[in-house]
Amino acid sequence: IAVLIVAFLYVQHSKSRHTASYEGIFSGDVETIQKVQIRKGGETLELVKADTTWQISGHDTLEVRQHRMDDLMQKVLAVRRSTVMTEKTEKWSTYSVDDSTGTHLLLLDGSGGSVGEFIFGRSTSDWSKNYVRLTSSPTVYLTDKSVIYQLSTTPTYWGKKPAPPKPDSLQATMD
Repeated sequence: IAVLIVAFLYVQHSKSRHTASYEGIFSGDVETIQKVQIRKGGETLELVKADTTWQISGHDTLEVRQHRMDDLMQKVLAVRRSTVMTEKTEKWSTYSVDDSTGTHLLLLDGSGGSVGEFIFGRSTSDWSKNYVRLTSSPTVYLTDKSVIYQLSTTPTYWGKKPAPPKPDSLQATMD
Protein backbone atom coordinates (compact mmCIF):
# COMPACT_ATOMS: atom_id res chain seq x y z
CA ILE A 1 0.00 0.00 0.00
CA ALA A 2 2.85 2.41 0.81
CA VAL A 3 4.37 1.84 -2.65
CA LEU A 4 1.02 2.62 -4.28
CA ILE A 5 0.66 5.83 -2.26
CA VAL A 6 4.18 6.96 -3.18
CA ALA A 7 3.56 6.12 -6.87
CA PHE A 8 0.26 8.01 -6.80
CA LEU A 9 1.89 11.10 -5.25
CA TYR A 10 4.72 10.97 -7.80
CA VAL A 11 2.28 10.82 -10.73
CA GLN A 12 0.22 13.69 -9.31
CA HIS A 13 3.35 15.80 -8.84
CA SER A 14 4.50 15.04 -12.40
CA LYS A 15 1.12 16.09 -13.81
CA SER A 16 1.09 19.36 -11.87
CA ARG A 17 4.46 20.37 -13.35
CA HIS A 18 3.03 20.08 -16.87
CA THR A 19 -0.21 21.94 -16.19
CA ALA A 20 -0.17 25.49 -17.49
CA SER A 21 -0.94 28.12 -14.91
CA TYR A 22 -2.15 31.50 -16.07
CA GLU A 23 -0.98 34.79 -14.62
CA GLY A 24 -1.81 38.27 -15.91
CA ILE A 25 1.02 40.29 -17.44
CA PHE A 26 -0.06 43.57 -15.84
CA SER A 27 -0.93 43.72 -12.17
CA GLY A 28 -0.97 47.49 -11.71
CA ASP A 29 -3.81 49.99 -11.76
CA VAL A 30 -4.72 51.17 -15.29
CA GLU A 31 -5.68 54.56 -13.82
CA THR A 32 -1.99 55.29 -13.16
CA ILE A 33 -1.16 55.00 -16.87
CA GLN A 34 -0.68 58.46 -18.37
CA LYS A 35 1.38 57.61 -21.44
CA VAL A 36 1.56 54.59 -23.75
CA GLN A 37 4.36 54.00 -26.24
CA ILE A 38 4.16 51.30 -28.89
CA ARG A 39 7.26 50.57 -30.94
CA LYS A 40 7.68 48.11 -33.78
CA GLY A 41 10.81 48.20 -35.90
CA GLY A 42 11.59 51.85 -36.58
CA GLU A 43 8.06 53.13 -35.96
CA THR A 44 6.85 54.54 -32.64
CA LEU A 45 3.41 55.72 -31.61
CA GLU A 46 2.77 57.61 -28.39
CA LEU A 47 -0.58 58.09 -26.71
CA VAL A 48 -0.79 60.69 -23.93
CA LYS A 49 -3.58 61.18 -21.43
CA ALA A 50 -4.54 64.82 -20.91
CA ASP A 51 -7.00 65.02 -18.00
CA THR A 52 -9.51 62.33 -18.99
CA THR A 53 -8.97 62.16 -22.76
CA TRP A 54 -6.26 60.46 -24.77
CA GLN A 55 -4.34 62.17 -27.57
CA ILE A 56 -1.96 60.86 -30.21
CA SER A 57 1.38 62.68 -29.98
CA GLY A 58 2.19 64.50 -33.20
CA HIS A 59 -1.27 63.92 -34.66
CA ASP A 60 -3.49 66.56 -33.09
CA THR A 61 -5.86 66.45 -36.07
CA LEU A 62 -6.94 62.94 -35.11
CA GLU A 63 -9.51 62.15 -32.43
CA VAL A 64 -8.64 59.02 -30.42
CA ARG A 65 -11.04 56.12 -30.91
CA GLN A 66 -12.14 55.36 -27.35
CA HIS A 67 -12.87 51.71 -28.10
CA ARG A 68 -9.21 51.21 -29.08
CA MET A 69 -8.09 52.56 -25.70
CA ASP A 70 -10.68 50.38 -23.95
CA ASP A 71 -9.33 47.33 -25.83
CA LEU A 72 -5.78 48.21 -24.81
CA MET A 73 -6.67 48.60 -21.14
CA GLN A 74 -9.19 45.76 -20.86
CA LYS A 75 -7.87 43.16 -23.32
CA VAL A 76 -4.18 43.69 -24.00
CA LEU A 77 -3.25 44.40 -20.39
CA ALA A 78 -5.51 41.57 -19.23
CA VAL A 79 -3.79 38.96 -21.40
CA ARG A 80 -2.42 36.11 -19.35
CA ARG A 81 0.91 34.37 -19.69
CA SER A 82 1.12 30.64 -19.32
CA THR A 83 3.71 28.20 -20.60
CA VAL A 84 7.36 29.17 -20.30
CA MET A 85 8.87 28.90 -23.77
CA THR A 86 12.48 29.78 -22.93
CA GLU A 87 14.65 31.58 -20.43
CA LYS A 88 17.62 31.88 -22.80
CA THR A 89 18.32 35.32 -24.27
CA GLU A 90 19.80 33.79 -27.42
CA LYS A 91 16.35 32.31 -28.22
CA TRP A 92 14.49 35.65 -28.09
CA SER A 93 14.66 36.13 -31.87
CA THR A 94 13.06 32.70 -32.36
CA TYR A 95 10.01 33.98 -30.49
CA SER A 96 10.19 37.53 -31.97
CA VAL A 97 10.62 39.14 -28.55
CA ASP A 98 14.04 40.72 -29.07
CA ASP A 99 14.66 44.44 -29.55
CA SER A 100 14.53 44.36 -33.35
CA THR A 101 11.65 41.97 -34.09
CA GLY A 102 9.33 42.43 -31.12
CA THR A 103 6.44 44.82 -30.60
CA HIS A 104 7.30 46.92 -27.56
CA LEU A 105 4.63 48.25 -25.19
CA LEU A 106 5.75 50.78 -22.60
CA LEU A 107 3.37 52.14 -19.97
CA LEU A 108 4.33 55.30 -18.07
CA ASP A 109 2.80 57.10 -15.11
CA GLY A 110 2.38 60.85 -14.67
CA SER A 111 5.97 61.39 -13.55
CA GLY A 112 7.40 59.44 -16.50
CA GLY A 113 8.19 56.31 -14.49
CA SER A 114 7.58 52.91 -16.03
CA VAL A 115 4.59 50.97 -14.70
CA GLY A 116 4.94 48.19 -17.25
CA GLU A 117 7.12 47.22 -20.18
CA PHE A 118 6.45 44.25 -22.42
CA ILE A 119 7.67 42.86 -25.72
CA PHE A 120 5.21 40.83 -27.77
CA GLY A 121 6.03 38.40 -30.56
CA ARG A 122 3.89 36.48 -33.04
CA SER A 123 3.46 32.78 -32.61
CA THR A 124 4.22 31.02 -35.88
CA SER A 125 2.63 27.77 -34.75
CA ASP A 126 -0.60 29.10 -33.19
CA TRP A 127 -2.10 32.31 -34.59
CA SER A 128 -4.52 32.56 -31.65
CA LYS A 129 -1.70 33.17 -29.17
CA ASN A 130 1.39 35.36 -28.85
CA TYR A 131 4.65 35.30 -27.02
CA VAL A 132 5.40 37.89 -24.39
CA ARG A 133 8.47 38.89 -22.45
CA LEU A 134 8.44 41.26 -19.53
CA THR A 135 11.53 43.39 -20.01
CA SER A 136 12.47 42.89 -16.37
CA SER A 137 12.99 39.17 -17.05
CA PRO A 138 14.60 36.99 -19.73
CA THR A 139 11.68 34.53 -19.63
CA VAL A 140 9.44 34.23 -22.71
CA TYR A 141 5.86 33.07 -22.14
CA LEU A 142 3.04 31.92 -24.37
CA THR A 143 -0.10 34.03 -23.92
CA ASP A 144 -3.64 32.72 -23.61
CA LYS A 145 -4.85 34.76 -26.62
CA SER A 146 -3.57 36.90 -29.44
CA VAL A 147 -3.42 40.66 -28.77
CA ILE A 148 -0.51 41.75 -30.95
CA TYR A 149 -2.85 43.02 -33.69
CA GLN A 150 -4.12 45.60 -31.17
CA LEU A 151 -0.64 47.11 -30.84
CA SER A 152 -0.44 49.00 -34.10
CA THR A 153 1.93 51.93 -34.66
CA THR A 154 -0.36 53.40 -37.34
CA PRO A 155 -1.96 56.66 -36.12
CA THR A 156 -5.18 56.05 -38.06
CA TYR A 157 -5.67 52.75 -36.22
CA TRP A 158 -5.89 54.71 -32.95
CA GLY A 159 -7.52 57.87 -34.24
CA LYS A 160 -9.94 59.22 -36.78
CA LYS A 161 -10.63 62.59 -38.28
CA PRO A 162 -13.31 64.40 -36.29
CA ALA A 163 -16.71 64.64 -37.91
CA PRO A 164 -17.28 67.94 -39.72
CA PRO A 165 -19.53 70.39 -37.89
CA LYS A 166 -23.23 70.16 -38.65
CA PRO A 167 -24.67 72.90 -40.86
CA ASP A 168 -26.82 74.24 -37.98
CA SER A 169 -23.83 74.73 -35.70
CA LEU A 170 -21.83 76.21 -38.59
CA GLN A 171 -24.52 78.82 -39.19
CA ALA A 172 -24.67 79.61 -35.47
CA THR A 173 -20.93 80.28 -35.38
CA MET A 174 -21.20 82.64 -38.35
CA ASP A 175 -23.85 84.78 -36.61
